[in-house]
Amino acid sequence: GPYRTDTLKFASERLQLYAPWTVELGVTKTNGVKIAMAQQEFWGPIRKPELVHRTALNAVNGDAVDKLLMDFFAMSTMRAGMHGLRVL
Repeated sequence: GPYRTDTLKFASERLQLYAPWTVELGVTKTNGVKIAMAQQEFWGPIRKPELVHRTALNAVNGDAVDKLLMDFFAMSTMRAGMHGLRVL
């Protein structure tokens, strides 16, 4: 939906800040946390105090934001011990 790109469109159109942007996603206090999955399955525990993903975002569109989020989730599951997760 449009919520994924509204902030980036505002930054680009109104503030005249143009791509590429450095974007950082993160979660703190993750040491020992498990990720809940379907069927009451849990992955983890995560052995890092925080999860941080920093990357360049080159476009203002849903596909670029979706890829950013999928990369973050893939990194998070790898930290929980699920190596080899494929991002489609």
